[in-house]
Amino acid sequence: MKSGLLIAALFASMAAFAAAQSSAASSDIGKDPDRPPAEEEVVSSANASKFDLADFISTPDLWNLSIGGYIEKSGRTLAQGAFKDELISGYLKKRDAITFIDTRLAECVFRFENAKLKNIYLLFDYSESEKDLERIAQSEAALQSSIAAALKSPGTPLDFTFPDQRTIKIREWNGLAARIRLYCNSQSQDGAYCSALIERLDVPDTNMVQRLGAKKAYFDAHHAPSPQDATANAVDIPMRRQLPGIGACWSATLARQMDFLGSEVEPQMMAQLVQGDEDRLLDETGVELGIYTKHYRFFSMDDARSNACALLKEYNTRAVAAGADAIEFTDNGEKLVYGDNFIHMKNSILTQIAVPDEEKYALFREVVIDAVNHGLPVGWGVVRWAPLVKMKATGHRRMIVGYDLSKDQLIFSDSWGLKYERRTMCFRAGYAMTDMLEIIGPDWIPADEFPADLKEGKR
Repeated sequence: MKSGLLIAALFASMAAFAAAQSSAASSDIGKDPDRPPAEEEVVSSANASKFDLADFISTPDLWNLSIGGYIEKSGRTLAQGAFKDELISGYLKKRDAITFIDTRLAECVFRFENAKLKNIYLLFDYSESEKDLERIAQSEAALQSSIAAALKSPGTPLDFTFPDQRTIKIREWNGLAARIRLYCNSQSQDGAYCSALIERLDVPDTNMVQRLGAKKAYFDAHHAPSPQDATANAVDIPMRRQLPGIGACWSATLARQMDFLGSEVEPQMMAQLVQGDEDRLLDETGVELGIYTKHYRFFSMDDARSNACALLKEYNTRAVAAGADAIEFTDNGEKLVYGDNFIHMKNSILTQIAVPDEEKYALFREVVIDAVNHGLPVGWGVVRWAPLVKMKATGHRRMIVGYDLSKDQLIFSDSWGLKYERRTMCFRAGYAMTDMLEIIGPDWIPADEFPADLKEGKR
């Protein structure tokens, strides 16, 4: 039976549950389940408009403010999350308190090292559409011209080519207080973008392999492995916001995993790097960047959707019988959407329901606990909705960043902004919506300290 028909059959008898669905369930099951929840718009303050990142090129004193000073100067559009060594900008729809040479930013991240501002990542323009390549090239040309005029120098070309010949155009300038590197990929559909990195001059200059690679000193300074018998553990991960296009959730998640290891890779660069064949390209490039990847493909996406829908039906049947809240979902005849409402599932009911493949479920738990105890997050592929008719169906990528065995919960993080840094879900509920897990490990942690790979359901 086709997956859509199977799922439809599973829910043929569920109409009676609609009235019993919990009003407390999350409301992220709107018309487009693949997009992140909408964020509130932030309005810039009057004084904030005076804050221009171009000033960092020529003003040494700006590099020595406190974290609170940067937030205040930015009109509070910079915010600090659980990862204390960075500030990220709010995603503003109409205007931004932070600009660079009169250019509004799509994203801005301030990175700190030893309590001092190290560099600032700026995203100017991006797209995954071939129609926008000319626009991206024009954005890069305009910025290059403006920076060259401001610094009275054409800059130095430092183009970088990945092992599979995908190239990032780079141009570098040195100012009085900082160096700036302008990055651009406007020649292909591998995620077109124009971005920049402003870096204080007293930070040693490095090439792109060094910038993008894992760094043991950075990792050791931020993270320490926990005892193997820990009952609860979690790691704080840098936030990279998922933006429409260019890989969206998966490129943002991969960049967060890499940034956690000391890399300065951007989501747009990750999309360019692994577009088309993530597993192979990560493995090949990893040799150069000092990383390896452990792949765990538990189920096909169709099977994962069937697992999730079967659990939802069984859970709601038992919940209603017990007088508990059913899990909310929507069914418009084309899509059955449950979003992240599995976070409301209770272990007291879940433990009454058999999991699909006990051996895989044990491996799922083992991978999560082993990785977190080594100080590493886990890339987590999930399904948040199911098609009921023939249509293109996609999944979602997020991270598991911790666990609490006393509650039998995993702790997960979405690349949707600081409000979504940490949420919890029971292990059994999380496993039911899983298609894959992925560990990006640094070469100083032996790969055999983690379970053997699971590829296409086979080890």
